[in-house]
Amino acid sequence: MFDLAWSEIALIVLVAVVVLGPKELPKAMRTVAQFTRKARKLAGEFQGHWNEMVREAELEEVKSAVTKVTSTVTGTNIGSEVEKLIDPSGEFTRELGDTVAKTKQDIESAARIDAPAVSVPTAAPASEPAPAQLAPAPPQQAAQ
Repeated sequence: MFDLAWSEIALIVLVAVVVLGPKELPKAMRTVAQFTRKARKLAGEFQGHWNEMVREAELEEVKSAVTKVTSTVTGTNIGSEVEKLIDPSGEFTRELGDTVAKTKQDIESAARIDAPAVSVPTAAPASEPAPAQLAPAPPQQAAQ
């Protein structure tokens, strides 16, 4: 803001001591410091309000741009417009459809091949007792 050299600051202090005197100098410095604080606070508030107004103005511009785009596209499908921008030739859409169809066929053929081999165990009803397990046969003694 202000560019003061040490020699200029020394000159200001010397004039202040001569004009105000050593008794009044601390009080004057305190007053100048308070004034500087208030000025910085006001400048900060002003800058904050200014930045807020700029943000609001930018938001209004964006809102009007979106409104303009939606009003020009009224009656058309926005999804199709986006699709035209992303995939104008339709090549990606065709490849994706082919891949999905091939994957679906592979899954169905794998399910047909594995279907007979899969057996689902059935649990015995709770009302029937569990079959008795056979006791292991006693070990046979070797002939002597």
